Amino acid sequence: MNRYSNRRGNIVVPSQRGGSRLAGIVAALLAVALIVLLFFAVPAMRYRAESRSLFIGRMLTEVEAAQKQVVNLSRTASNSSFSTLSAIRSEVYAADLLNQTERSLSGREMVSSSLFDALYATIDNYTAKIISGTTTGELQTELTQELDMLKTAVSAIE
Repeated sequence: MNRYSNRRGNIVVPSQRGGSRLAGIVAALLAVALIVLLFFAVPAMRYRAESRSLFIGRMLTEVEAAQKQVVNLSRTASNSSFSTLSAIRSEVYAADLLNQTERSLSGREMVSSSLFDALYATIDNYTAKIISGTTTGELQTELTQELDMLKTAVSAIE
């Protein structure tokens, strides 16, 4: 019989002392691994919360800028409407990119992509009306309402 095991017939039974030492080592390694994990996980969670908050703030800024541009649109087709409409599209696109980035990082959107799809469709229709020289009053109202819906959705994010 050696000090690490008891031999009974053909069966080798580990001694209590050797087994408890191994359990102690495993427990210590698990504790160290947990501390290291927490050391890296806490800052990562803080970063995610801060980045989400920054995304929400930036989305609100972009939507508000687009809303200000809609006021500058003429209700009739004009040359300045193209540049104003392109500024609106770029601000909506910036908000959409922030939404897509959040989806890539966390797996979920901040707001539904259908809101952006509706905005893009309205902007495209508005552009077609400007090209054809017809009145755009209804589309301006629709664009205003859709931007209001987007702002409400972004403001409601927790």
